[in-house]
This record gives sequence, C-alpha cells and structure tokens, in this order.
Amino acid sequence: NAMVEPSVTGTDFSSENGDLRTQASTVGLDNPNTPSGSVIASAVSAAAHGGGTTRAVKAQELTAEVVSELCNAFCRDTRENINSTSADKYRHALITNASETSIRLQHLRLGMHSGVCLSKVVKNHPLLTLDLYGNVLRDVGAVALLQLIRSHETLRHVNLGCNDLGTESGNALAVELKNNTRLQSLDLGTEGGA
Repeated sequence: NAMVEPSVTGTDFSSENGDLRTQASTVGLDNPNTPSGSVIASAVSAAAHGGGTTRAVKAQELTAEVVSELCNAFCRDTRENINSTSADKYRHALITNASETSIRLQHLRLGMHSGVCLSKVVKNHPLLTLDLYGNVLRDVGAVALLQLIRSHETLRHVNLGCNDLGTESGNALAVELKNNTRLQSLDLGTEGGA
C-alpha cells in the first residue's frame, strides 16, 4: 500500500474574522448545552477518543429527517422560511447532488449552521468526497467540518474553496493535514487558482 501525500490547493484566507473561540462563543457553539454547541463538543470528544462508536449508515437512512435537518440549518444560515423557494431549491440540490459516496453542494449560501449540521449528519456516512465550494462557511463552519475531517474513516477529498475562511481555520486545516493520513486532497482556493 503506497501512502498518498495529502495536498492543499489554493490559499485564499482573505477575511479578517478574528479569533475562532470568540466567534464560536458569539454564536453559542462553545456551549455544549446548545444544539450546535453539543455537535461541536461531540465531534471534539469523538475525535479525541478515536472516533467513538460508529455504525454503518446506508444511503436509505439519509431520508426526510436528515434532509429536514439540513434544510433547517440552511434556513438559519440564510434567514429564509422553511417553505421558501430558496429552501425548496436547497432540498432539490440535496436530493440531486448527494449520493452514497459524494456530496456536492456548491454556491448555495451554506453558512456555519450548515457546516455544523453536515458534520453531524454525515459523520458515519461512507463519504469519499465533500464539495462545498463557493459557500459562506467562514471559520466556525470550517472548524465544525475540521472535526468531521479528523474523525471520518472514508473521507478522501474535501473542497472548501471560496468559503470566506480566515487565517485561523486555514492554519487549523494545515495542522490537520500534517496529521491526517487518510485525506488525499483539500482544496481551499478559488476558481482558476487565483
């Protein structure tokens, strides 16, 4: 078995978003008593304990409940009503762009709530590729996804390009790349490598 060196393409850390702890605290993500905070705390705990207990998740299990959870997170990010046209388009994008091994949700205005929710609902899914290019995850959403990257057994390719990531999340992802032997590619750049 030849070991594949993980690669990073792009280095677009252009925003000045401040300290991650301050951001997480501002939105309640550091509090394990809030729904989002418990997701972060669970992800950190699972990563610290070798991923915790996992069970196989079949594609059929990613049903209306998961779609509903992801749509609710999308609506919190975009301040849209769950019955809006935007929410319907997002539901359609989930159904058409998510398969058993790949999730591709580009240019959908996914923010930190979607990042936290995705890290929770796909943590036991046999995912190879997660492509979230062109959203607005920012540092808080990227940190939630970092926990997914750290503990996920099958995830090999991640695209977080054009997500308004700051230096803090960029540095945290770089450190993770040094220690992660499973991830083969992490794209943080912009189209055309600019």
